[in-house]
Amino acid sequence: MKKILITAGCVALVAVNANAAKNCCGKCTYNTNDLACTANCCDSTGTTVGSPDANHIILVTTKTETVTCATSSSGANLVTCRSTYSCKCEQGYYGTPVANLGGTCSGTCTRCPSSGGVYGTTASSGATSITECYIPSGTTRTFSDSVGSGTETITSNCYYTN
Repeated sequence: MKKILITAGCVALVAVNANAAKNCCGKCTYNTNDLACTANCCDSTGTTVGSPDANHIILVTTKTETVTCATSSSGANLVTCRSTYSCKCEQGYYGTPVANLGGTCSGTCTRCPSSGGVYGTTASSGATSITECYIPSGTTRTFSDSVGSGTETITSNCYYTN
């Protein structure tokens, strides 16, 4: 059994194990062939968030299934399986990595700058700008300026600017 997988504008044929497919027969009025219905369903749907790679980039894969039902018992149900990809930086990094065909990422994620020996962070993964980086409230860091040097505790999130 073959299935058409549409990926970011490109089409690839993917071999499908009919025994592993889920049953989608209940989605259409005309389901005279249960075996064909089961074999033609997408293997999975939903969103999967990967782990950060060596470049601190996270791949997000979203799989969707669209069923176009037959309009008569002699027609055929059409199931379209589609995978879309996006990429984002892990927490503590910022940038705009891009998804390539086939579900790979490219680009750069830059670590939030440090201040007083402490690296900044971001509220979550997916920051695109340095202005989303901050030194968290409660952090103790060292300082040295024209008045003197020592340690200080940040009393509220201290965000970076361009």
